[in-house]
Amino acid sequence: MATACDLSQYARRKLLDHINGKTSFTMPAGSYLTCFAGDPFGAGTEVAGVTRQAITWGAADTDGIAANSGDIVFAAGSFDGETVDYYAIYDASENGNLIWRAQLAFSKTPTAADSLTCPSGELLTKFPASL
Repeated sequence: MATACDLSQYARRKLLDHINGKTSFTMPAGSYLTCFAGDPFGAGTEVAGVTRQAITWGAADTDGIAANSGDIVFAAGSFDGETVDYYAIYDASENGNLIWRAQLAFSKTPTAADSLTCPSGELLTKFPASL
């Protein structure tokens, strides 16, 4: 089941200022997926011990949707029983700015022995009809 992503307020402001000729927005050097317990736009927290994973994106299709073009794997040993219910996409492997969030269809509680995979084509990014 594909997971649709929501654009963060930070990214909305940057894109609107760029499109409206106010301030140029420099393309991020990369996109990195991480796991969250709770909503990244609210009081959620990045799951401790998880290393952000680089995302390879496919080009946007004719409907304006871009998806990850390869599996994204969080290796065994990354988790310690904390519930994962959101993915978050940042513009840096550490710190950086939150760009997108995606709520999982159902929460997962991986243990240290588990890995977690976001399959190719699972993350879908698209600008909303109204920013």
